[in-house]
Amino acid sequence: MTERSGRHESDGMADTISASVLRAGEKGIVREVRGGYGFVHRLAALGILPGRTLTVIKAGGPMIVEVQGQRLVLGRGMVDRVLVSPAGTSPTSGPQETL
Repeated sequence: MTERSGRHESDGMADTISASVLRAGEKGIVREVRGGYGFVHRLAALGILPGRTLTVIKAGGPMIVEVQGQRLVLGRGMVDRVLVSPAGTSPTSGPQETL
């Protein structure tokens, strides 16, 4: 992974980026969750699974993301380990609140 871009190229996943680099209103399709057994299964229990669409509601840290209609607050370090394929922006995204 290159530090600045969040892109994962060295492992054959050139089209994926870390979800932590998405901005408010941007969407990504979850491709992989990297981490240990407990971490991967904890995010799966929250609905973050490969193939699902993740929408960033608030970027930064902590981040607010939406998956399957559920909003989740996750630390930036957790979101950094979720790899996504960019899927555009949300048509309903408006001005975002900064905390």
